[in-house]
Amino acid sequence: MSALSRLNPRERLLVLGVLPVVAVLALIWYVWLPLQDHRRALTERIADYRLVEASARAAAARPGTQRPELSQDRAPLAARVTRSAEAAGLLLRRLEPDGGLLRVTIDEAAFDTVLLWISDLETDEAVGIAAIEAERRIEPGVVSLRLTLEEME
Repeated sequence: MSALSRLNPRERLLVLGVLPVVAVLALIWYVWLPLQDHRRALTERIADYRLVEASARAAAARPGTQRPELSQDRAPLAARVTRSAEAAGLLLRRLEPDGGLLRVTIDEAAFDTVLLWISDLETDEAVGIAAIEAERRIEPGVVSLRLTLEEME
């Protein structure tokens, strides 16, 4: 209190009046706003998980979710993937055959469309996912993907 008592009454009133305002602004800036940003990010993640869950349930409820019978006269893996992507409305940026695998790159696509396409690949085309990398884009619900696909046996 000695520092405050050395101030004249006008300075003391100014310090005591500004100090609570600064404290409130600091709480808002360093506590409230970061909490709100974190809450918003978690809400978006929950919405993404609910979308995945709904897509998985819709795929499981569709008739014909059994694996197709494998036949010897199937089209090559790249042709089936390309045909299926076109039917789903997806633009494949790159297809790279790698032995029995096929690496596929999709730049920007709606996440729910991609999930349905992957489900259709597995159920209709007998194509399995060996690896997948997804990156979220700035637009909500849009992702870029790198997939490694393989024949299902």
